[in-house]
Amino acid sequence: MNIYRSWLLLVSLCVLLLVACQPNNSTPTTSTKAVLDSSAIETTDHTIFEEKISKTAIDTHKFVWIIDSTFYTAPTVLLAKLDSLYDYSYTAKTKLLNKQQYQIQGQEQAVYLLQVAASTVTANCDNTPTIDYFLFDYKGQLLLQKQAKEVALLPMLKDSVALLMTLEVNCEQMGSYRLYAYQNGEMIDVLNTLLDEAPITYDGNPAGGGKFQKDKLRWSVVDLNEDGHNDWLLEGKWLVLENETGRTYKPSYPYKIEPIRQAYIYIPAKELFLKNS
Repeated sequence: MNIYRSWLLLVSLCVLLLVACQPNNSTPTTSTKAVLDSSAIETTDHTIFEEKISKTAIDTHKFVWIIDSTFYTAPTVLLAKLDSLYDYSYTAKTKLLNKQQYQIQGQEQAVYLLQVAASTVTANCDNTPTIDYFLFDYKGQLLLQKQAKEVALLPMLKDSVALLMTLEVNCEQMGSYRLYAYQNGEMIDVLNTLLDEAPITYDGNPAGGGKFQKDKLRWSVVDLNEDGHNDWLLEGKWLVLENETGRTYKPSYPYKIEPIRQAYIYIPAKELFLKNS
């Protein structure tokens, strides 16, 4: 009887193991919700790298510097390298924000996005906090160097291939979103390529009679035309701060509020986005 019970227990355990190991063949549910939206950037907790590497290790270390992960634990050395190679001015208060690795559209190998908090030495405007960013290819070659108010690699295309998203703002507190891909040996803005000028999607200056609510349009990545390719959607509200007689209003109590919606459809054959009129 004891042998029979032991045998029965063993068979039961084997059945349970077989059920647990079966693959999950259930069909995933589909949704038209945005794949990504503005909160992906606004809630990002940027990491400030701490200096941990010894001076001896720095002096003797040989590396392809942009790829070597240990290099990012020594911020002052990395900034010095940017200074020597790309004439990048910095101060003792300059902070490294982030290093991100991803595959970008048009590049088969990984790219590296390095973000540095712009100091007063490099900032174009005293009143606009910006990010100095550097985009390198897998060999350490600089592909793009600019300033932006926001910057990120967004995995918005098929197979998680990324585009470089930036929000570039001028000293008048006006600016535009950009979506960069690698084409024909250079970084191309595939969102605004065919436009005479990039549409204003950031406006925090009420002097012109209005401004965007929260200064900018919210973006989201969603397949609008259901063709299997993600598109770019901008939505928000325009605060009208001046009426027909010239009377001005405060942003907290605007004259009126107008909804705004701009859709950009991705055209895979052209590898760019076209504004949906």
